[in-house]
Amino acid sequence: MRLRAGAKLNLALDIVGRRADGRHNIETVMQSVNLADDVEVTVRPGQGRISVQVGATRPGLVARVPEGEHNIAHKAASRFLAELQGGGGGRCGGCRIDVDVRIHKSIPTEAGLGGGSADAGAVLVALNRLAGEVMTRDRLRAVGERIGADVPFAIYALERETTGAAFARGVGEVIQPVPGLAGSWFVIAVPAFGLSTRDMYGLWDARFDGHIIGNGDRDAKRPCARALADAMIRGERIEHLCVLMTNGFHSLAAEQRPEIGRVARALMENGALCSLLTGSGSAVFGVFGSEGEATAASQSNELQRALSESRGAFPEQDPVTIVAAAAAPPAAIGSTGVQPGTSGRRLG
Repeated sequence: MRLRAGAKLNLALDIVGRRADGRHNIETVMQSVNLADDVEVTVRPGQGRISVQVGATRPGLVARVPEGEHNIAHKAASRFLAELQGGGGGRCGGCRIDVDVRIHKSIPTEAGLGGGSADAGAVLVALNRLAGEVMTRDRLRAVGERIGADVPFAIYALERETTGAAFARGVGEVIQPVPGLAGSWFVIAVPAFGLSTRDMYGLWDARFDGHIIGNGDRDAKRPCARALADAMIRGERIEHLCVLMTNGFHSLAAEQRPEIGRVARALMENGALCSLLTGSGSAVFGVFGSEGEATAASQSNELQRALSESRGAFPEQDPVTIVAAAAAPPAAIGSTGVQPGTSGRRLG
């Protein structure tokens, strides 16, 4: 089974605080885009062996991808098999199969685009479908949450009823669908360097002592992600939605790597309605009203100059600019995706 595992953008990200277990509660609005890895999963009778092969569309994309058991797609397959062998998989409980995973990457790594989580989510969805939907939606998402905080959204983004966007809270495992930004275009600018999520949360803890509720850029009591989700449910115009887009890591990342601020400014100077970091970085995206506007901005001298500055300490890596659209509901390649209607209620 082949699936396209889409990248995500955090349209808003509030870090609510650090939990007793060291993880962080967040509130975020995520949007799937049509930049995607191709993930192929094959199963056959066997002894529970798992193989993962990774290729890439551009040089350098695979260089920072962990191999073997350390690859998150391998962890997803292993976790799924463990669930089945533990007897919790219904009629397939206890079955023994080998799993082969082939990933052709297009999503840059260490960029806040959720590429690894998207691959893991695709593996879980594919295995569940191949096993006859032995896990419920909620149980599969729970399995995903134990692998990575963004995996539940990646699973949701591949579900047949998805809108392509969601408000997520907790560590990211509590998902509420919201209408996606259909018709919007994005320029995703990826510097030559990556940023570690662990390091960025460490910086946030040091700055805010792990207790302040806020987004790092605005009034600490203003829940921008929740307000954005409500505005999307109301069907507000993209210009108003952009006012509510903010990211608690943006200022911290720009302090560590000033190139991030320069990239964001270059996008704004070339017509973006707003621009900000996605996830914990290092990618910055700008929102545009049309494909033509996005394409022109992606090719602008100002943006290319800002990105080229990121190569100083990383001459072996090339910065990347990608023009992407809000994703339609994904489906298995060769099958028909169904565009769902969107109805929603105000967030509780």
